[in-house]
Amino acid sequence: MLELDQGDVPREHTVRVGEEVVLRLPENPTTGFRWTLSTGTCGVLSWESDSYTASGAKLGSPGVRVFRIRVVGGR
Repeated sequence: MLELDQGDVPREHTVRVGEEVVLRLPENPTTGFRWTLSTGTCGVLSWESDSYTASGAKLGSPGVRVFRIRVVGGR
């Protein structure tokens, strides 16, 4: 499994077929700051899950968006 966060996004990473990639990004949907991810139609990635967890109990608290993607093919 390859785990990435916001600091890893601008860099290139090598993954193998079958490997899961977990991407954790800061988000605050109540302010309109929300991540979306498009895997496209290349047939190389499989969408596993997309979840959000608030960091605090107060309304408007920021949190973390977690994308889980699996590599199912290569180029």
